[in-house]
Amino acid sequence: MTRAHRARVHPEGLPWRRSATITGLAAKALSSIATARATNQEEGRCTVNTDDSIRPQFSPDVVAAVMRHMNLDHADDCLLICRNQGLLSDATSAAMSGMDCHGIEFTAIVDSASVQVRVPWSHPLTERAEVRPEVTRMYYEACQALGVPARPPAAH
Repeated sequence: MTRAHRARVHPEGLPWRRSATITGLAAKALSSIATARATNQEEGRCTVNTDDSIRPQFSPDVVAAVMRHMNLDHADDCLLICRNQGLLSDATSAAMSGMDCHGIEFTAIVDSASVQVRVPWSHPLTERAEVRPEVTRMYYEACQALGVPARPPAAH
């Protein structure tokens, strides 16, 4: 029998049990995680959900603010990004519908049907301040690929 196949045996022949110290340490760790999560959300940083999706999230307020800005001020940019990075060349309109630390989501209209599009960031984002440069990068890449003249950088 190899070492990997041997069962662990307690020095006194008793079954292994979690000690109060380990349980106490786990409680402290969970408390620290909850405190860090609250701090991160207040500062606009990306945090991990506690549910089963395990998809890092920006706070709902951050997502709503970015969506409002994109859909009111950059609707044409959303469409260009969907046509290029979202591979929907026939899209006639698009609106941002969500985002997390790994990508941005749009609802595009293709042949009168609503289509959900997810475009990944070039790297996982951890701060709200990283969203603007990523969306701007996507916009310029889309303009170049689609042969559309881009606005000057100061217009963003």
